[in-house]
Amino acid sequence: MCLGTIAKVIEVHRDGRAVVDVDGVRQEVLEMTLSDDDIGPGDWVVINSGFALERLTESQAQEALRIRGAVGPAHHETASSTESPETPVPQGTPSTQETQEASPEQGAPPIKEVQ
Repeated sequence: MCLGTIAKVIEVHRDGRAVVDVDGVRQEVLEMTLSDDDIGPGDWVVINSGFALERLTESQAQEALRIRGAVGPAHHETASSTESPETPVPQGTPSTQETQEASPEQGAPPIKEVQ
């Protein structure tokens, strides 16, 4: 399941592109996927994979942002590229090596580590 990101429109270009703000980060999206909804600066939209998917009212956008803030930090499309590849493994979680060693005993083929 994909979760769209709530963004505020900053600029709209005539060629179907728009510049939006997501938590202080500006990015360009295609707004041609909105059906019959003209958007303008100050409007709120749901974006995903570089496309504006739906126009929101101010109250809808604020409520969605409030709910997401209560649940935890928002994960955006670029979140995976900014996360550290050396994220620590939580306590009690087997490491890759432990999983590899345990796999043959459980009847599963061993996992090969990529070098």
